[in-house]
Amino acid sequence: MRGLKKRAPKTANEKGQVSIFIGSMLLTFFLFLAFVINTGMIVNAKINLQNAADLAAYAGAAVQARQLNDIGYLNYEMRRVFKKFLFRYYVVGNSTQPTFPKGNGGPTSGAARFGVTEFVPGGSNSIKDLGVPSTCVTFLPNDNFCAIRNLPPIPRPAGGAINSLDAIMGALDQQLTTLEGIRKEGCVGIGQMNQMLMLYWLWNTDPNLDAVVAALSGAGNTTTYAERLKVLRSLSAGLGLIPREIFLRKRIDSLNRYVNFAPQKKVDVRKVNALKAGSDWAMHERTIQAYLSAYHTLGEGTFSEPASITMDEILPEGSGGADLLKLNDVNVEFDAFATDFAIDNKDPCQPFTVDKPASADRNAGCVQCLVSYPQSEKLTGFKPVVGVAKDPKIMTYYAIRLQAKAKLLFNPYAEDLTLSAYAAAQPFGSRIGPSLTEAFFNSPGAPSGAVNSRCTNTTCFGSVPNIPVKETDAASPTLDSGWGQNDVLFNFYSAGFGIVPGNGAVQQSIGTTELLKAYHVAMAPNPWEKGRYLIPADANDDPFVSNYNSAGVHAIWAPLFTGNSGAANANPADEIIGYINKMAQSYTTLTNAGQSIFSPAAQGALISQINAYVNNFLKQGKGEDGEGINVVRIFDPISTRVDLVGRRDPIAPAIPDTIIMRDAKRLKTGWNDVLFSDYKSKGRAGYSVKFVPLNLLRNASGVTTNGSDSFANRLPTADGVGNDIPEMKH
Repeated sequence: MRGLKKRAPKTANEKGQVSIFIGSMLLTFFLFLAFVINTGMIVNAKINLQNAADLAAYAGAAVQARQLNDIGYLNYEMRRVFKKFLFRYYVVGNSTQPTFPKGNGGPTSGAARFGVTEFVPGGSNSIKDLGVPSTCVTFLPNDNFCAIRNLPPIPRPAGGAINSLDAIMGALDQQLTTLEGIRKEGCVGIGQMNQMLMLYWLWNTDPNLDAVVAALSGAGNTTTYAERLKVLRSLSAGLGLIPREIFLRKRIDSLNRYVNFAPQKKVDVRKVNALKAGSDWAMHERTIQAYLSAYHTLGEGTFSEPASITMDEILPEGSGGADLLKLNDVNVEFDAFATDFAIDNKDPCQPFTVDKPASADRNAGCVQCLVSYPQSEKLTGFKPVVGVAKDPKIMTYYAIRLQAKAKLLFNPYAEDLTLSAYAAAQPFGSRIGPSLTEAFFNSPGAPSGAVNSRCTNTTCFGSVPNIPVKETDAASPTLDSGWGQNDVLFNFYSAGFGIVPGNGAVQQSIGTTELLKAYHVAMAPNPWEKGRYLIPADANDDPFVSNYNSAGVHAIWAPLFTGNSGAANANPADEIIGYINKMAQSYTTLTNAGQSIFSPAAQGALISQINAYVNNFLKQGKGEDGEGINVVRIFDPISTRVDLVGRRDPIAPAIPDTIIMRDAKRLKTGWNDVLFSDYKSKGRAGYSVKFVPLNLLRNASGVTTNGSDSFANRLPTADGVGNDIPEMKH
């Protein structure tokens, strides 16, 4: 016990040392815990923000993809309208010629392609090649005006047999003179009808022609024209080629403006609501859908108040908007010909003037003269637009920066931490139409040796309307290919007029309904278009491709013009009226009869009706085929029109696949690897969406849109984007 020492008592200063140590340990643990929690919350917020940015980019690109699909559909509709005109011109207008292939055969190689019978008095008749299609229609089965090149006058008794003592012969001669006058008047009348038909096929603005007929009926000496137009009404009903193409091009321009809607900055909830309430919500749809996709993805507990979630669209800018889509017009200049008749004893025809056909030289006959209706800038002040071609140097894509203030459990800063996320996506996998190098809509004019009296009183421009049909046709067809081929003409003639192969019998009644059916067949997809156009067709065995309702109709929101548009997208009625006025000045001398078929009354009626059509019928949704001012309707091109036949059968099953296509799988323009093996072989129609790295959009090294051209609209790098993107690894 002796060895034990007594401890000294603790002083007050030594009390609580463990508490300090424990406190220090707890503080360190708390700070470490706060760091871990904050880091976890930031990582979670960053992941959520990146997911939201990805969804926003995908949603915006999906809107772009749908807009590109609609542009592609309308571009193909422009081609279909051109094919309707080709049916009228090549089939309806030329089926009266003796060389027209009304059977499976037709002129052999080297024979007259578009020929009429050349009458040789006292000799054998021959076929004279007109060299070009020329519209000439008759309404009597035995009428031969269109089939014969020159119709001599009615033979009369020799002059010595007619004298004042021979009353019978004198009366006979007088009656023959009267009949010859009637016949010559018939020649002139048929020539005027042919020209009227061509005029309205090209420029009609009154779908049912009621107003034009009424205007002509009360216009003095044009009453005869009104009666003739009544006869032609079923053949010429519907908007003409040029107004319809202008309307479709204007609608495409509206969609083009939607794609190129100016990139928006600092988009938040308030700005999105303002865009939704704007006058043209569809123009803002890309921004609205992208932001709302991100906004509704972000949870309320991760980020601060909704106003802190903002989105910037990182897009190249051009003149007046984004630089994401450039569409080049596919222009065409062509001559469409109609058959007129000169009362003359000369061949070739020469310009002439005659007050009344009956007062013409009694020895003169009716001689065919071809009158051209040039659709060219030189004559009408513009080049007709029949389609668009996407510029491969301008790529359509969508890139955004999404920012939000993240909530932290232990926030050492004065305000919440702002996080940023980037994402980009791109529509891909289809096309709007062929390149400009393949977009031909005409053929060279008549070959040497053709009738040299064509173009009397007018100027020809050396080409006629035509497009390739068969898969082996060249992009730039000649008159021996495309719509100039015998089997093409025969099959479309058979489909339009109910021809029975072998006997050439024509159905008894051909009216507007029958012609609409024929137009729909002629407007069907042809093999040359496969892979070159975006053709909207449904496949019964592919649930991913469905465009049409049970009636075979697909509606597209594509306003005819926008309220804030410039001259390029203004009211098309004003543009068409300007062209009609120019055309009226140029077409006044087209007819050999010395009387213009394009009278002031006709001019006034066309102008009045285009105003009524745009500002009345379209605004009520009562345009042709049910189109409205903002919506256009298209019909399934590979099945029958349900409004005409009541059901959707495959279209024209008798026509071979070398001329039209009815299999939707042949019309696919996209990639093949779809989900799983059952659909790999079916292909894909239309644009889809894929994510793309932002570095790729910034550098574009080796990236092309057509396999040869690098795109020029690179991702902009202002506002700190250029510093952030190089650091990204995804």
